[in-house]
Amino acid sequence: VQTLRDITGEKQRQKNLESLYRLSQSLSTSLNLDTVINLALDEIIPIIGKSNATVGIALLDEGKRELKGMVVRRYNGEIIKGINLPLSDIPENISRILIEERQPWVSTDISQAPESMKKVPHFEEYRSFMAIPLVVGNRTTGILFVTSFDARSYSNEEYAFLETYIRGIALAIENARLFSQTDEALQAQV
Repeated sequence: VQTLRDITGEKQRQKNLESLYRLSQSLSTSLNLDTVINLALDEIIPIIGKSNATVGIALLDEGKRELKGMVVRRYNGEIIKGINLPLSDIPENISRILIEERQPWVSTDISQAPESMKKVPHFEEYRSFMAIPLVVGNRTTGILFVTSFDARSYSNEEYAFLETYIRGIALAIENARLFSQTDEALQAQV
């Protein structure tokens, strides 16, 4: 039995490494911010491995103190774009954990979430929620979140792997953002 568990665990680790390689290859193909976000969501969904999971990415606009341009990929393939969520609508303790402390926030029962959190479309349909900050250097640049209909907790191994993914995603998004800003500045000069 232990040998079977070891083999299964090793196969999962191999699968995770292959998907990490695919992610790095995919993210290096574009400097377009929308493309990078969509590629990141495409690669993260199989890692979650739940047919009822929804993933999303929102970028932090520090000047406006909001999560903006949220892109949500629902379990059924539906894509929701353009949601902005002021940080003032997120409970202070949660935004502090995510933005300032740069730590994940996990809830296995979000049915008791504050009303302000329910501004995210379909939020009330889910049971568990995990938000992980996108960090570049010492700055939080956005949030990646995963929701599920199940009361689901994540193992340390799953979280560690997601964190590795998210570091790559955060860098790719930041590169695309910087490229866009540079391109806009050059266009303004022409």
